Amino acid sequence: MFELNNKLPDKSVPFAEKLEDIENALEMENLDDDLKQRLLYFKIELYKSANDFQTANQIENSLSMSFDDEATWYYRAFIASLMGNHVTSLEYLNNIVKNNDEMKYWLLKAANLDFIGHYKEAVECCNKALKLKNDPGIQIKKGELLKKQGLFKKARIAYGKALENDNYKHDIELLKDYSHAYQMEGKVNEALKVIKRAKNLNLFDKETLHMQADMLAESGHRKEAVEVINMILEINPDDFEAAFMKLELLLIMKRYKEAENLVSYIFNSNPDTGDQWLYKAKILSTYGYYTEADEAINEAEKLNPVLANISLIKANHYSNLGEYDKAIDICSRALEVDEDVNTYSSRSEAYAKKGDLKNALRDINNAINLNDDVINFWNQRGEILWALGDLRGALESFRKALKIDDNDSTALKHGSKLLHNLGDHSEAVNLMDKYLSNYPEDVEILGLKGSSKAKTGNCEEGLKWVNKALKLKENYPDAWDIKSAIYTEMGKHEASLDAAEYGLFYDPENPELMYKKGCTLINLQRYEEAFDCINQALGKKEDVDMLVNKARLESLLGKIEDAVKTYNRAIELEPRYEALNAKVACLITLERFEEAMDIIDQVDPNYLNRFEFWMNKIMCFIKLNRYDEALECIDNFGNNVPDEIKEYMFQTLSETLDTDNVDQEDEPKLMLLKGAILFEFGKDGAVEVFYSVAEKWMDSNPKDALESLNRTLSINPDDVDALRMKADLHYNLSDYKKSLKTIDKALEIEGDNARLWLMRSYVLDSLGKTSDALESLEKAHNLSPDDNDVLNYKIIVEAKIGQ
Repeated sequence: MFELNNKLPDKSVPFAEKLEDIENALEMENLDDDLKQRLLYFKIELYKSANDFQTANQIENSLSMSFDDEATWYYRAFIASLMGNHVTSLEYLNNIVKNNDEMKYWLLKAANLDFIGHYKEAVECCNKALKLKNDPGIQIKKGELLKKQGLFKKARIAYGKALENDNYKHDIELLKDYSHAYQMEGKVNEALKVIKRAKNLNLFDKETLHMQADMLAESGHRKEAVEVINMILEINPDDFEAAFMKLELLLIMKRYKEAENLVSYIFNSNPDTGDQWLYKAKILSTYGYYTEADEAINEAEKLNPVLANISLIKANHYSNLGEYDKAIDICSRALEVDEDVNTYSSRSEAYAKKGDLKNALRDINNAINLNDDVINFWNQRGEILWALGDLRGALESFRKALKIDDNDSTALKHGSKLLHNLGDHSEAVNLMDKYLSNYPEDVEILGLKGSSKAKTGNCEEGLKWVNKALKLKENYPDAWDIKSAIYTEMGKHEASLDAAEYGLFYDPENPELMYKKGCTLINLQRYEEAFDCINQALGKKEDVDMLVNKARLESLLGKIEDAVKTYNRAIELEPRYEALNAKVACLITLERFEEAMDIIDQVDPNYLNRFEFWMNKIMCFIKLNRYDEALECIDNFGNNVPDEIKEYMFQTLSETLDTDNVDQEDEPKLMLLKGAILFEFGKDGAVEVFYSVAEKWMDSNPKDALESLNRTLSINPDDVDALRMKADLHYNLSDYKKSLKTIDKALEIEGDNARLWLMRSYVLDSLGKTSDALESLEKAHNLSPDDNDVLNYKIIVEAKIGQ
């Protein structure tokens, strides 16, 4: 018979059986109205839990109750909560307005809010209940709710208050919760102290031992963690969760023989439960026993088809197996049921292995949005962004991981490698030092530290670190590559060549070392040998740097057409500045100026600010008779040329100016270019060139003559002769106002020049200002009484005004 107590009947009992129990109870003799009504409330909530709201409403309408009966509302809310109808229970509780200061009201409301995921409001209800009574059980409930929100410090404080009660200070479950809150807060040492108290209360509690081992491993006490796991395995040799943790620790500690023995033991074991079979499957799949892992998963499903994490382990297994679509499908189906962070992470990993990095990034971002406090998620995100080429974004992800645990080996290693690649060698060395304090024999990081040291100017110390790596692993090719690069940096090209050849001795097919050897041979001017080495490297691996240097060698060896083809391939892979500029230079050598200009016209504008490209652009303009554009280029960029290459550029551009075989109409433009180049590169003679242009083409080419005078005045604004010639030129062009302005400027500098006053009178007369013209003539006459030009023109002007 159905009993009216505070416990919900077993959820596994079918609806029909529950309904039959209630119907039987309702048929009991001598059943009072109150008990009958309460049984009907159970019946209503049972139908609601089965989504049969029509029947529930029919029964509801058949009941009579006073809406002021708050005790009945509370009882109905309690029943609804037991039946899993938490929203309905909260609606019933809203009808209680007089007695809502009772502790049971707040506790029931908190329980309902907890079930529907409104943890913050549930905590507020616990606080209301605690004001009525400081009960340790309520503090524990509050701690659980705070932990669900990720508020571990507040949860730990709540658990601590519960532990102050004498009846709870030795409660193992409470101590475990208190310890876990400390751990999640990042205070692992404090967590260890608490978990040891729990362990002392029961030396053989499996969960306590697991927690202690996990905390020891997290705090870096791996040896002690393994000892605790050994205790777990003595109690239960088939604890595969503990075995898996031990296996990971043994591999980190490089105790490979023990790890191998443990895998063999697991391989031959015969678990009893579905969970054990799942852990066995996880271990077997991780270490490449794929067929056996499949069998273990099947055994797990036979024993318990609804295991909580079976989908996750199956997905990871298929991902290990290379069947990525199967893994993705399993995760997708699991996520339709439950939006689980670990499932997002597993699907992200499968996508990444498949090469679908966009979806991999989307899924790991989803996992982080749900829980941003998991180190592995940030590391996984960093690796995906790195593969996508977003090095800065990847570095930021590894930094997020290090904020959670500043000693995380994955984040330290990957972060230091990224910083090295990004050229931030000082910070890279800081992370490497921290990593090497835990893993002092990691040859990859030892070599990279040597590289970073050398790139910060300390080549000798860099060599020491690389040699340390080579002492541990002499056949490590990357270290020989780095050593060769350091010797190149030091200018020791023979030593660099030796290092590259040592590396190739251990790894003859290594394209990086072949390339390094080729570059060293270039430095030694052994071009034919260098060409062969770089060609061999390209046969193993197509790389932009290799192609650029191959083309460079082809150019040095006179194979210009071949160089252009090689540069084309390099630019197809990546349109770098060096390759584009070098191709332009080759095309200029081949006198294919139009093609060279096509590249220059289409190139990224930022590249045009590079002086080599700028020089090639000017040369093309000159060769294509686009002199005005060449002049504009010189004006806009010349002052930015580094001093150390000015002479080279001056000579190159001067040689380009062939004034012997040029059309007469282009000659003044070339002369202007010559003067501009002399001036921009700080050479003497620019003014003389500009004067010669002005004098020679004053009449036939006034535009270029005027340009030359303006350039002269830009060099010396007080050059009276240039001002006079400019005024004369404006006068000849009938631009009298500009002519007058220019003469006035000259007279400010040299006011006693009779010829300037005479010229001023010509201009004023042409402007119709005859009286002003006469005044200027009077000044000219006073300065030079015997000047016939002044006397003759004075007679003409006086006649005009009737004097």
